[in-house]
Amino acid sequence: MNASGSIVGWVSIHPTEGGQAYFRPAYWPNSGSPVILDDLAGGWGEAVDINSMGVILVRVHKGGGIVLSRDTGAWLWDGAQATEIGQPSSDFASFYPHRVTDEGRVVGLTIRRDGQRCGAVRSVNGIWSPLFTPTRGRELTAVNRQLLIAGYDLVNDYHVPWVKQEGSEMSYLPYYKYHHHHITMVSEQGWAVGTASADNCCHPLLWVPM
Repeated sequence: MNASGSIVGWVSIHPTEGGQAYFRPAYWPNSGSPVILDDLAGGWGEAVDINSMGVILVRVHKGGGIVLSRDTGAWLWDGAQATEIGQPSSDFASFYPHRVTDEGRVVGLTIRRDGQRCGAVRSVNGIWSPLFTPTRGRELTAVNRQLLIAGYDLVNDYHVPWVKQEGSEMSYLPYYKYHHHHITMVSEQGWAVGTASADNCCHPLLWVPM
């Protein structure tokens, strides 16, 4: 949801069949009827963000089946026209978008063809820049509109949470031993929410900036 109350997400376009292959991006303006982007060039997907200018960020999975869904990219949609933004280079197989800023920058997770994962930001001019060093076991899970990113590193087989501002060093957050941590959202003020989970439990967590 953006500041004016417009909402984006997905709907299933099949009346009886389930499954992600029928997911299509959807836009609920704060007034008027919902709009569905049903032509994804043979793919399926969801709208993952909308900025204050009404620009919608769409995650598109290429191919009609779940098996082909790892080939993922981003489109920008204004409720009428949609434009694919492409990959950083031919070395990358997928881009999972998280956030579009009011200036039109797009932030998300890139996955190289060799499996390396790296956060990346795309400028309004189409220039891509990395947000951290590619590291196996490192995952980007949340971004706010000030480009404060959050995720986890795999340390001793457990997910350890971190946050990082663009241009700054990565900071590890307090965590529970023997738990996997997953940050799902970061507020504009830097508050992070998520979970810590183990074999038989899952705890909601709030990290407050000091």
